[in-house]
Amino acid sequence: MRSPHLRVAWHPDAVGASALAEAVFRAFHLDPARPLEPSLGLPVAFGWRGEGSAGGPIAAHHTPGDRDLPVLVLLVDDLMVAEPEEAFKGAPGGLEGLLDRWVGRPGCLLLPVALSEHAFRLDPKISAVNFVRLADLPVKGEARAARLISRLTHELAREVLGDGGSPGRGLRPAPISLFLSHAKEDGDGVAGDLLDYLARNSPVKAFYDSSGIAPGEDFAARLDLEVRRSVFVAIHSDAWPSRPWCRWEANRAREADLPFLVVEAGEEGGEESYSYPGAAPRIRWRGPSSCPEVVDAAIRVALRWELCRARLTAKAEALGGRRVLVVPHRPDLVDGLRAMRQGGEGLPLLLHPDPPLQALDRAHFKRHLPDLELRSAGEGEGEGEGQEQTLKLRVQVSVSEPEEATLLAQGASLLHVKAVQIAVARALLQRGASIAYGGDLRPDGFTLLLFNLVEASNRQSGGEGLAPIEAFVGWPQAIGNDRKAWAAFARTAIRHVMPQPEDPLIDLHELSPKGEKIDARKGDPERYAWSRGSSEMRQALAGIRSPPGKPLPEAQALVALGGKVGGFFGTVPGVLEEIVLSCRARKPVFLCAGFGGATALAAALLGLPSPVSRDEAWARLRRIDIEQASTHAWAGPEHPLPSAEALGEELVARGGASAALGTHLSEAQQAELATTTDPDTIVRLVLTGLAPVPQGAPT
Repeated sequence: MRSPHLRVAWHPDAVGASALAEAVFRAFHLDPARPLEPSLGLPVAFGWRGEGSAGGPIAAHHTPGDRDLPVLVLLVDDLMVAEPEEAFKGAPGGLEGLLDRWVGRPGCLLLPVALSEHAFRLDPKISAVNFVRLADLPVKGEARAARLISRLTHELAREVLGDGGSPGRGLRPAPISLFLSHAKEDGDGVAGDLLDYLARNSPVKAFYDSSGIAPGEDFAARLDLEVRRSVFVAIHSDAWPSRPWCRWEANRAREADLPFLVVEAGEEGGEESYSYPGAAPRIRWRGPSSCPEVVDAAIRVALRWELCRARLTAKAEALGGRRVLVVPHRPDLVDGLRAMRQGGEGLPLLLHPDPPLQALDRAHFKRHLPDLELRSAGEGEGEGEGQEQTLKLRVQVSVSEPEEATLLAQGASLLHVKAVQIAVARALLQRGASIAYGGDLRPDGFTLLLFNLVEASNRQSGGEGLAPIEAFVGWPQAIGNDRKAWAAFARTAIRHVMPQPEDPLIDLHELSPKGEKIDARKGDPERYAWSRGSSEMRQALAGIRSPPGKPLPEAQALVALGGKVGGFFGTVPGVLEEIVLSCRARKPVFLCAGFGGATALAAALLGLPSPVSRDEAWARLRRIDIEQASTHAWAGPEHPLPSAEALGEELVARGGASAALGTHLSEAQQAELATTTDPDTIVRLVLTGLAPVPQGAPT
């Protein structure tokens, strides 16, 4: 199976195109708003970064390898047709180079999307390819995104679930098939509605026993064959659980571990249910209007299961002769019994997708199958490198949004950054580490992202979930904010509110006479207060200095990602200051610089590969100090504030990356961490570097 690698490209001024690209990311990689929901985890790149080659000195993780399927989703509007030079200036060879690489070439998939009526005029070679048509739908609203995601899901499923054979030049693999398991008594109408919908609207085929079994055929043999090559859709009407043939079909599907979707179509309930659907996904039938949702759900389940199966199988193969059963879904005891029958050496192991099972479910397995080991994909990561070690550490995570232009140059967006943040946080928390973070409750900020991750995990686990977040609130962030808002996270976070700095230049009555929020953009006194308060909070996080009479927990390591280099409230980029302070405190520092920002400046200064050169980093630091010169002058030499250039000089004086960062990573690993934007690679390297750190988080 070739795993799809998606690239979405559009004219930079195309109306609504970036929203469609973000919808593709949420559907096929991860939705940061739902961090624990099953996801497809496919790489999704934006723009032309890395397209056609490895793309410059910084490796783009979304550049497909030989065993991957490159997929280009080209969002074509009138601007792309009118201004191809602007639309394709980042693509190697421009439009002509793109046509040579994508049109009619085996081993890749071009999916053009028509956003306007003139989209088909882009180029005759592309016009010969069937478009996904969205021009008839309004630009605003969800209809365009819904149709695009539906069509992409179906087309990717063709590739992933196909038999591997090529149907011929310019042709696509045959569409996949649904097996409609239904009771004649009360499920025939639902099956008929689905068949009618598929015949009119979809290339997806369906097996329906009344028309799918030829006269003279062996009934059971034909059903067995069709079940085993289809997505199993159980139309769970009131009568379905009691029908012997329906139960027989479900048994076959479970034994073969086929993609399984339950359509809840009952009206009155019944005397009994049936256990074999297990933890299969379910969808409610609400009449014929449900047909598109049911078909899309079935195809998505099939795609997700096959992708999970391939990834977990690769992990199982790395375990040598171990007794391993791979299941591409949340397991139940039926799967556990199948795992016990596996051949091989040692205790049987059942590998399943993330997230890990709840404590209650683990106890259930332990009680009935005490010799079975359960492990999710994340728990099994990095076998042999200390990746599964419990981390009794407090890890500081330092992140903020890099500049959007820098992200787009990397083939990324803020969604990519959030996905990496979630991956790192989830990996640390699931291994027992606690996370310290300095931030506020701004909408879409990393603080709420962390809190939502912990809240979702704790709800899922019945209360025995992840460690609470150590949330540091620097002064004066808490002023003017709704303190009651933190009540919602009383069991999610431990809040440490920093006091006002003891500084004669800070006059709170003058800065906030009515208790309102202090605006750092108002003037030098306000920016000075923010800079001083933020710096003291960061020193407390690094364990350099706590407020008088108020000892605070300190972090034992730092993971840095992104970081604003403009538009911040203090006098220096916060992520850069946290990096330097952790180095000063001799804490391991992990620089994830692939997304740019302040972390990339630090990486460049230490001689690591970076999206910016060392000269560019120095120039940016000097520019920051010039921009903040009036605040430094207002404070005077007797009350010095952090200086961006001084932070850079301190970092360089520490003697290079290995000496300064202390991560226990090799030079090659440090360079890889500094360049990659791949969540799995970042998690693997961070966990590898944390494994040798002395355990036992200080209080």
